[in-house]
Amino acid sequence: MLKDKVFTTNKLTDVKTPIYRGVKGINVELVSFSHNPYKGMCDMALATWGDKINKWEILSPSERFHVVLKVLQNKALPLGRESPSFLFSIWGVSRASFDQIARQRVGSTFSSLGWNNIHTENGFRITNEIIENNDKWIKDIETCVNNIKELYSEMIKAGVSWQSARDILPLGMLHWFHFNLTYESLCQFCSRRLCFGEKEDTVATAWLMRERIKEVFPLLSYFLRPRCDWSKKCNYHVGDSLPEEMGTLFEPCGRNKCVVEKPNVDFHRASTQVTDLEIDLNICIPRSNEDIPIIIFEDLNPLDKVIFNAS
Repeated sequence: MLKDKVFTTNKLTDVKTPIYRGVKGINVELVSFSHNPYKGMCDMALATWGDKINKWEILSPSERFHVVLKVLQNKALPLGRESPSFLFSIWGVSRASFDQIARQRVGSTFSSLGWNNIHTENGFRITNEIIENNDKWIKDIETCVNNIKELYSEMIKAGVSWQSARDILPLGMLHWFHFNLTYESLCQFCSRRLCFGEKEDTVATAWLMRERIKEVFPLLSYFLRPRCDWSKKCNYHVGDSLPEEMGTLFEPCGRNKCVVEKPNVDFHRASTQVTDLEIDLNICIPRSNEDIPIIIFEDLNPLDKVIFNAS
């Protein structure tokens, strides 16, 4: 059984390669955010009427919450959900995972590790699905990665440019980046990337982003959910012939009921298991009927209540 992280050293090049198991070692930090996103949401939602542009200061805490709740429930103009933004620092995911995450476009910005830098000390990640299937594969992967790193190092020492040498590096190599996005964009990101049909470290990153939000703004985190949680049915297999034929590659993950009688599962099972994430990340992932959004002011988490009471 692999430890959380194993350093393998190629004897010829003395290049160390940390090998990470599953999603252990992924780090997500919330580095920049508004200290009162609710005020912006409230004022943006109410700016279109009345005789005063900033109305937060004339509302009671419960009235402020009522307005923000409507914004979060998509019962107001989307401007309020677009007003707060959050900057995350993320490191330890695979390059393959980053390629999925970076597909988020509207309302988001990335600043990423350049792969035209040198990567002789970069690490590698092996997914739980591979680890659980075949012990021999682990050794084979370590050998493969070491051989690639040996060749990569030799090419660099021979004067090959970093831009050309990077072409032989595998997608399992580790990556880091900054990810800035509005709350509206974060909701859209989480609605898909929290789903367990996605790649393992992509899903882990999304749940860790939700955890960071929950630590400071629990109310906002309750609305960051897999999209199937709102309908209580699988939104991956929806019964429409086009998605089933063109975009449905995995079997239902089981979080919510699949209404398709015979879903297209000719390809692969869902690659991410919720129990693996909980063990590796040391977090509790709420099920579909848990962490239900608060709709009563008195039930708010004290962290949120303090903000709604602030002038």
